[in-house]
Amino acid sequence: MIVFRRRPQPAAPSTSDVLPERLRRQRGAIHDTTIARLTIVVGFLLCLFVGRAIAQRIDGSGVRVNGASALLVSDGTISAPSISFASQPSLGFFKSATNGIGISGSSGTSFTIMVNSTSVNINGSAGASAGLTIGSGSNQNAWTFAGTGNFLAGSDNIFDIGLSGANRPRNLFLSNSLSIGPNLVFSAAVPTITSGFGTTPSIVGTAYGFRLTLGNPVGQTGVVAFNTTFVNPPVVQCGDETSIAGDPIKETPTATNVTLTTTIAVAGDKIACSVTGF
Repeated sequence: MIVFRRRPQPAAPSTSDVLPERLRRQRGAIHDTTIARLTIVVGFLLCLFVGRAIAQRIDGSGVRVNGASALLVSDGTISAPSISFASQPSLGFFKSATNGIGISGSSGTSFTIMVNSTSVNINGSAGASAGLTIGSGSNQNAWTFAGTGNFLAGSDNIFDIGLSGANRPRNLFLSNSLSIGPNLVFSAAVPTITSGFGTTPSIVGTAYGFRLTLGNPVGQTGVVAFNTTFVNPPVVQCGDETSIAGDPIKETPTATNVTLTTTIAVAGDKIACSVTGF
């Protein structure tokens, strides 16, 4: 006879057995979380401590980090810029003066950029013969502000200022002379009477156009100095504006003066002359 018996089932754990196991797991998780948090805090404090030490002095050259927003370097000099390059230590940036940034180059030359409330000034170093050169594209030396202060074209008779009918400068203000080409000259020098024209004659105007008032008693001839030197004796054309419009006047110019000779002029006559250099 075959007898079937039911296998006994294991007894279910009691509540007293399950609760300690759950507590052990929770305590382990809390322990791991605490260790992780402590690690983060210790790491953060270590970074602050080490970072502060590094921030106060990266090396002996005066480089500092001020707080979290500024990198401070020493002022440097033209020969030892505070920010430079490993392959060329003499090339770099330094503080040239109050509100001034210097850019040093070879052989002790530099440019300085001065910033104030109204302008930005760019200057070459003291005693430097090189000026500020401006170029574009293939014309790397198109215009130069020379060390003397003169504004020069980089090449002779190549570059223009403005365009015909467009992009033109409005006015040109000169205090002395205008030279066009090799010989055409308009000079603003003030002429003077060096001899003749009677007693107490007077003159007004410039070297390229003046008005002469004959003296009293009158002198029929005299010399006017241009007070500038033309390349060639200029073209001088004169006429009597007062009593005798048809009085012929002979003009005999040199590069520095003109001799005028009248025939029938009288005291007080005004003689106007135009002068064109070439």
